[in-house]
Amino acid sequence: HSFENDTFLNESLEWFKQLPLYYENDYIRVVHACWEPEKIKVLEHQLGGNLLKQEFLEASATEGTDLYEAVDIVLKGREIPLPEGITFTDKDDHKRDKIRVKWWEDPIGKSYQEVCIKTEESYKHLTDLVPSEKAGYPIYGKNEKPVFFGHYWLEADQPSIQQVNVCCLDYSVAKEGKLVAYRFDGEQELDEKKFCW
Repeated sequence: HSFENDTFLNESLEWFKQLPLYYENDYIRVVHACWEPEKIKVLEHQLGGNLLKQEFLEASATEGTDLYEAVDIVLKGREIPLPEGITFTDKDDHKRDKIRVKWWEDPIGKSYQEVCIKTEESYKHLTDLVPSEKAGYPIYGKNEKPVFFGHYWLEADQPSIQQVNVCCLDYSVAKEGKLVAYRFDGEQELDEKKFCW
């Protein structure tokens, strides 16, 4: 409904199809929300690369398929369910029974609040420990290439590194936050002095 005519809609869709879902070179990885190697492989296999195709869009909307799960994790982030009966209300006033996790940290021995990417007040009651059966997702290792991503609408007075090789650059610029970049010079361990905003 946001498009005035089919021509503008089709031009926009064609433009989106030219944007990579993820990117990797010899030094870095870039992804919208979560770098999970097995899900990246599913996308690469299905797409024959990292660009959108019409048949990919249609197939990715079919819940329960490998492709749907890969798209969901890579473009939205890894989620785990909360204990039965426990919910929270997100910033848009939606009731949620899952949280997006810090996919670069081992959740064993931590609470849901500690593994949750967000630190808002509505998450403070999530003090139960994450059980091992919910903690079996891949963790992005500290020996992996530096990875840059967005998606999470972080809020802070100053950007910070999530892990020595993990960096979120989304600081809510669309909601009066900061437009953030990182000046990368090939280092394996990222440096907070290299943020630009």
